[in-house]
Amino acid sequence: MEVFWRLLFGHLLGDFTLQTNYVAAWKRRGPAGLLFHVGTHIVLYVFLAWPYLGTTWIHIGPWALNGWAGLGLIFVSHVFEDQWRIWSVTAQRAPDNLLFYIWDQVIHIVILFALAPVTSDRIIENTWPVMGCLVVAATHFTTVSVFFIEKDLFNMKFPPTREKYGAMAQRFLVFLCLLLPSAWAWLVLGAVGLQVLVRRQIPSQAVSKTGLVLGNGLALLAGLLARRLYFA
Repeated sequence: MEVFWRLLFGHLLGDFTLQTNYVAAWKRRGPAGLLFHVGTHIVLYVFLAWPYLGTTWIHIGPWALNGWAGLGLIFVSHVFEDQWRIWSVTAQRAPDNLLFYIWDQVIHIVILFALAPVTSDRIIENTWPVMGCLVVAATHFTTVSVFFIEKDLFNMKFPPTREKYGAMAQRFLVFLCLLLPSAWAWLVLGAVGLQVLVRRQIPSQAVSKTGLVLGNGLALLAGLLARRLYFA
């Protein structure tokens, strides 16, 4: 599953870390923004999966498709899925809610899994792509997920840029603490306490009660998984 983990890391970077508020709005205004967004994914995939692009990924009938062809299929499917979501939300007035967000991510990840070749019988061959996935999960993925939950439940708006990245930095600190030796793991509690202090000074959605509990919970979970990989 080495190629899948590399593709998943690239997807998380492209769909969360590098999809800024500007890019998210740009891709809804027309094809240029959408192609830029999907093209960013392809560039990341080429960089991360470069050693495997010349090998066979899948067979379709009598044809053996290599990694370049696989990336072409990923590109087309990503454009189609994102355009369908944009059309549904803007033209059909479908609610851009948590379920739609989960559906969108599931479709993208299933396609990556279906096209990625099996390179060995090991689930994890190299830890760095998985660690990269966990870092994005603890920061950008958590922030966007908390936003959709709070938007659906409390009709809250996306946090301003400063509070958004402040919350991600604090969750990243929680994540990093769990990679320290056991004697220093108590720093996690200090990071959580820091968030409480920040919340008192900057009351915003990024440090709301939901974000505080769920955000730290996801960061802790990602950190524990990363710790297991790192100290294995």
